[in-house]
Amino acid sequence: MPTITKIEIIDLNIPFNHPFKIALAVMNSAHNIIVRVHDSDGLIGVGEGVPSRFVTGEDADNGFESAKLYAQLLIGKNPLEIDTRLRELEQYMLKNPAIRCAYDLALYDLLAKHAELPLYALLGGDKASPVLQPHHRH
Repeated sequence: MPTITKIEIIDLNIPFNHPFKIALAVMNSAHNIIVRVHDSDGLIGVGEGVPSRFVTGEDADNGFESAKLYAQLLIGKNPLEIDTRLRELEQYMLKNPAIRCAYDLALYDLLAKHAELPLYALLGGDKASPVLQPHHRH
């Protein structure tokens, strides 16, 4: 049974060349939180969350601090018991859905690595089925 040995939390702020405008806001950068979950078998699962005050009520600073608190909760536990780990995160702190998403993705990425499968295959996807087809005008 693997255990979580280390969790890296990376605050990633990427400036845009031009402001990105949507109905709710104008954004000048993508401010995301990366979570890297290391286990005792030497594998690493990676997930990303996008805390956005106008979508989830989060901001990157609070998200980063929440990610650190969640990390303390998970160290030493089995990363393959994903439902249990995610329930623990939600019970510990109800808010911060983007940061919980980052952990969700990282744990599933780690499970896929243990299964020696690409994540899309672990989740039942088919490489032959395209996700998005570009539209070409002739």
